[in-house]
Amino acid sequence: MNDFEDALQVAAALACSADFIATRNLRDYAKAPVKAFEPAVALKQLF
Repeated sequence: MNDFEDALQVAAALACSADFIATRNLRDYAKAPVKAFEPAVALKQLF
């Protein structure tokens, strides 16, 4: 990943076996091994 902070988010998500990452910046997570959703979609995934 090009952005260090995004890479940290992905590493943390993988470490805790997260199902997804909530972000407004989907483009930076397009190739991430963890799915990324916009916050509104992430909330729907939770409930």
